[in-house]
Amino acid sequence: MPAEASHTFLKVHIQSEPLTLDPAQATGIREFQILQALFEGLTRYDPQTLKILPGVAEKWEISADGLRYHFFLRKDAKWSDGKPVTAADFFNSWERLLNPKTNSPYAFQLFDVKGGEAYAKGLLKDPAKLGMKVLSPTEFAVTLERPVPYFLSLTPFSALAPVRKEAKEIYAISNGPFHFQSKDPKEGILLEKNPFYWGKENVRLPGIQFRPFGDFATALKFYGRTGIDIMADLPPQQVPILKFRYDYRSGPVFRTEYFVINCKKPPFDRTEVRQALAFAMQRDVMANRVLQRGDLPYGFFVPPGLVGYKSPAEPQTFNLAKAKELFQKAGFGKTQPFPLFKIHAKNEGDGKLVAEAASQMWQKNLGIPSQLFVEDWGHFIKTRNNRQFDLSWGGWVGDYLDPNTFLELWTSDNRQNHAGWSNPKYDELIHKAQAEQNREERFRFFREAEQILIQEAPIIPVLVPTKNYLIQPYVKGYYPNLLDIHPLRDVYSLRP
Repeated sequence: MPAEASHTFLKVHIQSEPLTLDPAQATGIREFQILQALFEGLTRYDPQTLKILPGVAEKWEISADGLRYHFFLRKDAKWSDGKPVTAADFFNSWERLLNPKTNSPYAFQLFDVKGGEAYAKGLLKDPAKLGMKVLSPTEFAVTLERPVPYFLSLTPFSALAPVRKEAKEIYAISNGPFHFQSKDPKEGILLEKNPFYWGKENVRLPGIQFRPFGDFATALKFYGRTGIDIMADLPPQQVPILKFRYDYRSGPVFRTEYFVINCKKPPFDRTEVRQALAFAMQRDVMANRVLQRGDLPYGFFVPPGLVGYKSPAEPQTFNLAKAKELFQKAGFGKTQPFPLFKIHAKNEGDGKLVAEAASQMWQKNLGIPSQLFVEDWGHFIKTRNNRQFDLSWGGWVGDYLDPNTFLELWTSDNRQNHAGWSNPKYDELIHKAQAEQNREERFRFFREAEQILIQEAPIIPVLVPTKNYLIQPYVKGYYPNLLDIHPLRDVYSLRP
């Protein structure tokens, strides 16, 4: 990297290299923050309020019945090689996301497009029959199966961004405020300002460097020497010390951290076993004694903060007597020992710490043995996707402010349903909620579905985390918000 770039580029800490920079395949936060800088969808988020703003589409029209969207693309929207971004680019990218050959974990984001789910499942073969039409180079029309109140909140998501399929590497040609410059195992990912971006006058950063440091102590030294400008995902054990610093920031996020249970694997296919584990989880101990970073102990899956949505009546709570009763009902106890199982976690952030604490809780409360199964990010994702685990620790950040972004994960055929759990009544309630336009009724269906999820316990919600990070005081335009989305097109540095 040139010497002048090392001084003026914004330097963002990431815990490891991204697994992919293909918008159709990325699933992790570190990937998303890079992709948000490289690509821009039809719409984008206001960095403070999360209000939907024009992106590649300068305006749009919505039919009275809420089924048809007519997007008008900017004539000055261009790729990083100077070619115009067209409606055909969006059609091709959305078709690619849905195409079964792509096998995208986020194909479900377009299932509400007419024919989208059938196409993704191979039931519809002709992409011309999808509810997506190129009306002109700058006009893109979308028809939905049903009105979707949050549809415009989906279109900023990186999976729905346009890509140039002919590029040797998908990320090599981009349409966002920055374009790819280089990648190095030590220096990380280097992005430069895109000279062809339609809003380049508003982009004040010459570039961004995403620096990978798995070791926090080393990263903190670089931060102290202003070799890093933003450090997020602080280790829990460091938060009680760092929270008194002038450059420490924290805020709530729309995220739940939880254990997902492999419901396809005995004895975890037994509801009583899963319930026993859930009732034996001491969430307050996990949040207040183990992590000590200001997290909220939480026995639901949809996080708090959604206006108008009330959680179900019965959360998962610590109830040792109930846990033991269910455990015995499942046939386990002194005469029938529980088999040794593994707790799966990634070897960064709170993963190992939480897994160790959970193992001790279940040993103490139920007398059942477990082992830690800790992996780096790449292997962790592969193990999770292939369902090669007993219990796995992770989290989910909402993609938009609606219960659907959490609860649709556990429908029977969702590719993010790593539990392998299936409940027809749950599926029915989610589909009813997705089709319902009355907000109160929608939320009632979601609440009933969430109660089923909590009772059958394919997951064990544990806490709603607090976002903790260090940020140099000269960095401006980086705002806390529930979705933990920070468009770097709006960030700038006043570093002297």
